[in-house]
Amino acid sequence: MYELSGIADRSFSPLAIGRLTRLMREIAPDAVHTHASVSARLAARRARLACVMTRHCSDMPPAWHALMPKRWLSRSVCAAVATDEKARLALLKSGVADEKITVVRNGASPLREVAADERAALQKRLGIPDGAFVAGIFARLEAVKDHATVIEAARLCENDGIYFLIVGTGSLEATLKENAPRSVRFCGFADDIAPYMALCRANINASRGTETSNLSIIEGMSAGAVPVVSDYGSNPVLARDCGLVFEVGNAASLANALLRLKNDQDLAAALSAAARDAFSHEYSAERFARQIDEVYENALRFQ
Repeated sequence: MYELSGIADRSFSPLAIGRLTRLMREIAPDAVHTHASVSARLAARRARLACVMTRHCSDMPPAWHALMPKRWLSRSVCAAVATDEKARLALLKSGVADEKITVVRNGASPLREVAADERAALQKRLGIPDGAFVAGIFARLEAVKDHATVIEAARLCENDGIYFLIVGTGSLEATLKENAPRSVRFCGFADDIAPYMALCRANINASRGTETSNLSIIEGMSAGAVPVVSDYGSNPVLARDCGLVFEVGNAASLANALLRLKNDQDLAAALSAAARDAFSHEYSAERFARQIDEVYENALRFQ
């Protein structure tokens, strides 16, 4: 791994272009894979290397992306990864040729197995009683992730024996804590989410923006946590056949989905098994790596 200092944390930085170009020429890779970095794409072009880009967002690009030079930059990539069909349409609108785009949904390694004693210790520390139904949301605490709807759903379920884990940090943490009922546990940032996921029967994604194939939902599938997701973006695709979908921003809809899982043990068991199966067949790291290898081969064809 190489780390460059002095590069701004934004897509375009004039200083970054020169430094990245020099590094790319020194390393001389077969291809450069960028994500949101315009600077890296410009540097790859200056270094005369095959460039691959990934689009993770499902929202359409602004109108000015159809203008030069942004459209020229999009056309210059040798291959592009779209993490869902809507991301593919966004790439097309930005000027990337259809034959250069491959839809590759995210993949992940399975979460580690959590021993019963470790799980019990965490449950005790969080003050969650035995046999309680636990739902978690694993996301940064920012408006786009819509924890506010989760908090309101927790309030609606306050007398139904459902506990909520909020794993992550962000700018809205203090505000969310002020409004949270007693059934909500704020767990902070976790390097290892496996113990928290092991407590969860339901894995919530309440996003109201940019969502394609969410990694925390995919990782939860590996542990059998049932996806309960908003109907924004490609969330319903992730939950297809293995989860429940609620109306974005609708706390009552989310609460009803969770209560349905809590009260129907057969449904919960079937969806949990289906989530594990979907992870193995559609969202494994091995599947993801194979598809990305194919994208790199495609990029070299268009170099």
